[in-house]
Amino acid sequence: MNQNKSKVKKLTFAAVFAAIVFVATSIVKIPIGGQEYAHPGDAFVLLTAVALPTPYAMAAAAIGASLADILGGYGVWAPFTIVIKALMALIVSRFCYSQKITKLNLCYAMFLSSLINIVGYYLSGILIYKSAITGLTTIFGTFAQSVFAVVIFLISYQFVKKLSEKYE
Repeated sequence: MNQNKSKVKKLTFAAVFAAIVFVATSIVKIPIGGQEYAHPGDAFVLLTAVALPTPYAMAAAAIGASLADILGGYGVWAPFTIVIKALMALIVSRFCYSQKITKLNLCYAMFLSSLINIVGYYLSGILIYKSAITGLTTIFGTFAQSVFAVVIFLISYQFVKKLSEKYE
């Protein structure tokens, strides 16, 4: 019975984090050129991976971010977003969940998740626009978005880590 309660609790937190990722991506939009915008949603993708076990974090990140794409008029990006955000959560979870978070682990996690974000959307842009040159237009915005997410993450990860430990 206790194991079932634990699964329900994890699923509940995953649903809450998916909703937070969705809202943070959809509501707060800071234009950075063209159709691109910065938002705190990616910070919550990263924070989800600190608070939840890997599969739950991956699902919450992918669901919340892809729903923001679909309902925000960027549906063509949604399949790519699912993969990219799930991989970002996977990387951060591997370095930061259920262990002492060191500065080195944080550096690896932030660098790799940002790299996945930038390269992932660049490759997605190539497929969507059918042009490597046009795909380059995504790099500046995704880089700015990644920096914005990392800053918010670094400011708030200790709070989320303590909160997740309290409710484990």
